[in-house]
Amino acid sequence: MTLCIAASACVQTAPQGRGPVMAGPLRVTNNGAPFAMYEGLAARRVAEAACKGQGKRLRPSIYDRFEVGTWVFVEGCA
Repeated sequence: MTLCIAASACVQTAPQGRGPVMAGPLRVTNNGAPFAMYEGLAARRVAEAACKGQGKRLRPSIYDRFEVGTWVFVEGCA
């Protein structure tokens, strides 16, 4: 599922589970275009906005990473 938000970026989320199951990683691109590795702060802001739009908060992790134009926030939204 891809969700384009007002921050001019696109977000791909994992299916939402019910109960204590973690939803999965949140993958963020720059409105369908790739982010650069140095754009982590911009990617994080897009991810935070995507989570806020779901009524949740981003769960940052030391394992968040850059993968070929996409920033991956491994713990997603909670």
